[in-house]
Amino acid sequence: MKLPSPTRLKGYWIRTILEWVNLRPEEGERTLLMFAFHTTTAMGLLWLEYSAIALFLEKYGAKWLPVIYIASSVICSGLGVLYSWLQRILPLRSVLVAIAILAALPLLVFRLGLEIEYGYITVVTIFLLRLWMDAVYILNDLNSQVTANQLFNIREIKRTYPLVSSGLLVADVLSGFSLPLLLLFVGLNNVVAFGSGMMLLGALTLVYICQHYQQAFPNSPARQWEEMEPDFAVRQPSESLRRYVIPLFAFFILGEALYLLIEFQYMGQLEETLDGSAIAGFLGIFSGTLGLFELVTQWFISSRVIDRFGLFLSAMVLPGALSVIGLVTLAKMASWVKFDIGLPSWITGLFIGVVLLRFVDELLRFTLVASVEPVLFQALPLGLRSVVQTTVQGIAKPMTTGITGLGILATIGLLNWAFPNFEPLRHWVFILMVVIFALLWLLSTWLMRANYGSLLLINAEQGRLGSANTNFLDTKTVFEEAVRRLKTEPNNRSAYIQLLSQIAPEKASKVLSPLLVEMSKDLQRQSLEVMLPYPNPDCLKDVSGLIDQRPPVEVLALALRYFWLAQEDLNIRTIKPYLQPAVDPTVRATAAALIMGRGTPKEKFEAVKTLRRMLTSKKEQERLMGTRALAEMDYLESLVVYIDNLLRDKSLKVRCACLEVIAAKRFEKYYPSLVKALYYTSTRNAARIALVKQGDEAIPLLRVLSEDIHKPDVVRRQAWMALGEIGRLHALTEKGTPEAMKHLVQQLMSSWGTTRRNILTILLKIPGEVGIEAVMNQLGRSGIETLIEQELMFLGQIYGALLDLTSKKIAGLEADLLRQGLNDLQQDLVEVCFLLMKFLYPSSAIKAAEFNLASHSRSNIALGLEILDNTLDIPNKKAFLSILDRRSLKEKLAALVDLVPYQPMNVSDRLRRLIELRHFLSDWPLACCFHVARAAHCSLAPAAALSCLRHPTGFVREAVVAYLKEMSPRACAELLPVLRNDPDPLVAAQAQEIIG
Repeated sequence: MKLPSPTRLKGYWIRTILEWVNLRPEEGERTLLMFAFHTTTAMGLLWLEYSAIALFLEKYGAKWLPVIYIASSVICSGLGVLYSWLQRILPLRSVLVAIAILAALPLLVFRLGLEIEYGYITVVTIFLLRLWMDAVYILNDLNSQVTANQLFNIREIKRTYPLVSSGLLVADVLSGFSLPLLLLFVGLNNVVAFGSGMMLLGALTLVYICQHYQQAFPNSPARQWEEMEPDFAVRQPSESLRRYVIPLFAFFILGEALYLLIEFQYMGQLEETLDGSAIAGFLGIFSGTLGLFELVTQWFISSRVIDRFGLFLSAMVLPGALSVIGLVTLAKMASWVKFDIGLPSWITGLFIGVVLLRFVDELLRFTLVASVEPVLFQALPLGLRSVVQTTVQGIAKPMTTGITGLGILATIGLLNWAFPNFEPLRHWVFILMVVIFALLWLLSTWLMRANYGSLLLINAEQGRLGSANTNFLDTKTVFEEAVRRLKTEPNNRSAYIQLLSQIAPEKASKVLSPLLVEMSKDLQRQSLEVMLPYPNPDCLKDVSGLIDQRPPVEVLALALRYFWLAQEDLNIRTIKPYLQPAVDPTVRATAAALIMGRGTPKEKFEAVKTLRRMLTSKKEQERLMGTRALAEMDYLESLVVYIDNLLRDKSLKVRCACLEVIAAKRFEKYYPSLVKALYYTSTRNAARIALVKQGDEAIPLLRVLSEDIHKPDVVRRQAWMALGEIGRLHALTEKGTPEAMKHLVQQLMSSWGTTRRNILTILLKIPGEVGIEAVMNQLGRSGIETLIEQELMFLGQIYGALLDLTSKKIAGLEADLLRQGLNDLQQDLVEVCFLLMKFLYPSSAIKAAEFNLASHSRSNIALGLEILDNTLDIPNKKAFLSILDRRSLKEKLAALVDLVPYQPMNVSDRLRRLIELRHFLSDWPLACCFHVARAAHCSLAPAAALSCLRHPTGFVREAVVAYLKEMSPRACAELLPVLRNDPDPLVAAQAQEIIG
């Protein structure tokens, strides 16, 4: 038995680990580097935090913390502005590295200041050190987020950033448990220097990332550009939007204020009970223990809690827990006794309560609440989402810090003035404030929950909520809101019914059936169609009431079908009267189909007779309803013989209905009829839908059809669309990449030109980004970059041809047409590159760049190039940007020299070169090559010319025949007998003319 090589074994384990952490192979290295940067920097920051807090409490005490909060809010707001300004005057890579280094270097100066005992230098140094700690946290958060956004595209970051951000939790554990050792061996002051060293190590990691992935970071300073959503830009915020945005702001503001109140009490208790080094040691052990709990919660508990209890109940856990702990602490403080369980005398009930508040706050805030926060913005329209998110994080939070600091100072001043000698009251008041703020936070979450579903329903009504968005919803909340609105807002019921069918179709019957009597005809039909897949016996009374009202025939047929399907013991005698010829054909066909499924042999015989009369009737409506009934039956029995006649029926509706029957009953014998129907415009859509219903059974047929280059492009496109829809349906129900998607991606790799563009368009249009995920799973990022490189290489060949075939070197109508065809081809190639980039980057950014580059304005073109410069990180970014700029052909070729070295050729050689690339050329330029060769009397390779005679496009074969007639009459004469029978009339007529 041959053992696997160590290299293969190593590769297997790497792939297994990457799959376990949900990463693709090309994401592994970048994620690991970002994790290392995040962890090392966070360790340095945490050592800085522990030492700065200990020194500050020892010198100033917790009473000065409000001053820090006020100063910190001003500094942090200024740093945000400074960071944005630096990005506008410096390349992003320089900004990231400079910020990382400059954040660490001042710590060495602070360390020296701690040793100088002259005047107030030490005291000022400690104050500045505490302020710098807050500033460094802001700068590091900005650096981490910007670097991650540049290294990973919007789809990659969903998988990679949770792993990258867990570096902070790992740093919590490592720095926390290592701090007591540092204090033991180097002392408190030197911990600052060690923190600086660790941050510099993180900065060096960032330098390596920026250098190794330099294509991900723009070389030019960034300009401000924003894309407005047209749908939102012209519309004022609605009342429902305001009712959601206000609690949303309150949620983040109250959360930040509560965090600072708990921190103030926590630091005050540490100051009262411990000295400087003991504070640092306690903080280290506390943080290490907290980090372990955070890791377990983040990896194993957080997502499960959100899935089990929903978005808002999960967000209510933290304020609810803080309220309970605060009230228990207040109750214990009211008794003014200590916990008598053998603990040291300094460990009071207040101390335990405050430490527990801090522990629970940090544990749930940075795990459960951090997972919930981004999803809270999903209910907002896209054009407003980023504005609100930026305002909350960039303005509201810093302002809250300053206002909370002022509030704490004012409260302390008021208490000192009113109760100067009653210190315990201050603790009692601040714990009470924690309880009140926690309850207000809980209230804001409840108000958001009340308006969240309402806002999503408005989005659904306006068409902004697709099936892809329902993955982000708090389904229970939305369902309850939809049910409420269905009963209170009759004018908007259609959108709510549609949303119900997406999020809870199995519950729709109980919700909709009581409202059926009140609805319009269209809503009744829509509701019954949603209800039919899940018939419920409890709803029979409501549906029966609708039937008694004698609604329109279409609604009555659906209601009767639901009524009969929902009955477990259906009495066929109640249905038989509906088989009479006087009954409307819609109802009659429904009754016959149900009897065929549940009746006795005799009853089935009567139903068959009824359907036979309908299928052979001269009336179109009779034949149509009879045909549709066949699709609803379990067994067609003797009625199968009518399928052939129905496929040839003079009515288009009947033929389309027959295609549905073939799909529903999976008649393999008639599958070729489904394929044939794709050729006709009238039945094309119905045939594609029928093929999609076959699922995996239709894939072999569709593969053969899509791979046959002799089939019309429109038919092949329908086959690819069907494969894409089959793949999407498969992906919604099962994991992994379906066979249909695999085939589409394989075709993408082997195709070129129009075929590749069509496949890319189909994959991008598949809802829920199923097509994008399939391509990324099979090809990965490197595969997409290879396809882009192929397009650029061929583009280089086109530029070379345009240089060698200028009007000075060759003139004439044929040459002009060839040059025009090559110019159109280069535009097609650039378009394919943009389509490929939509698999890697946000579609909105690529569309914005395309829009600006299509303009004739120099400023718009510059803006389009800058958008791409800030978005792209492909290896050939520089070359791609160069060919998009308005440069000469020689300059564009020079930009592509690493991919396609240019060598000047004469006209004959260049034509031969183009025909060698015939598999990549589109049809018209290829035909023009032969026309130019004929007009210029250029000799071409005989094998290439003969090969092009088998080209699927008629006018290409016509061009080859014209060339052979002029340049090789003997070869042409030998081929004429075959060409007379060419399927293209143009070629056949041409051959006949030559013979004549």
